[in-house]
Amino acid sequence: MGVWEVYRYMLLCVLILLLGLVSGYLLCYIQLQPEIGRLSSLLEAMSEELVSIEEARLELIDRLSKLEETLDLVSGEYLKLRESVDTTVKLIPDRSYFEEAYRLIADARNSVYLVMYLAEYNPTGRDNPANLLVDMLIAAHLRGVDVRILFDEGIAVSYPETIARLKSYGVRVRLDGDKNATIHTKLLVVDRFYILAGSHDWIEDSLNRNYEYSIMLASHRYGSEAAYYAEDMWSKGYDI
Repeated sequence: MGVWEVYRYMLLCVLILLLGLVSGYLLCYIQLQPEIGRLSSLLEAMSEELVSIEEARLELIDRLSKLEETLDLVSGEYLKLRESVDTTVKLIPDRSYFEEAYRLIADARNSVYLVMYLAEYNPTGRDNPANLLVDMLIAAHLRGVDVRILFDEGIAVSYPETIARLKSYGVRVRLDGDKNATIHTKLLVVDRFYILAGSHDWIEDSLNRNYEYSIMLASHRYGSEAAYYAEDMWSKGYDI
């Protein structure tokens, strides 16, 4: 067998092999065509499903955002409701002030802050309700309650006996040092919870004869705010 015959024989074998491969590929393609079609349909369905999932995800994010907004509104309303439930308001007209102030100071456990324009102590006035309030402050101090009192400077001239009475028992008393303003406040804060404020001064006319009006609030929030105000005023006063 010559070289060309060998070459032709090998070329024929290669062609037969290629023809077999192509035929096999075509046969496989024909046989797999239904599966390829089903796979294509499956991929298309999966693509549509992914689109639906993405739309659902975006919708869920939108709903969560709206839910958070609703939750914020509900939380705000809850806080308002809790504050309203937490706060008790009592109207204190005229002569009822003395009884309320006396009771609050007598029941004080931790602190009594008084910021007062006028406070009278009359050693000869046995029935003077202002005397009883001053002595109740002393009693609270003696049982360990934090008693702080801030008066307007004018009281040192108008009612020096009041200051002398309180100081003789070690009660902390300060006068306002602001030369450009007058303390006209009538504020009693007990245990950072009870607030008694209004028009009543601690003098006999105000407690026994005048028409006066005050309000008592029982509230953690407002009691703390009022206590902070009293402490701030106290920090600006000076010891006597």
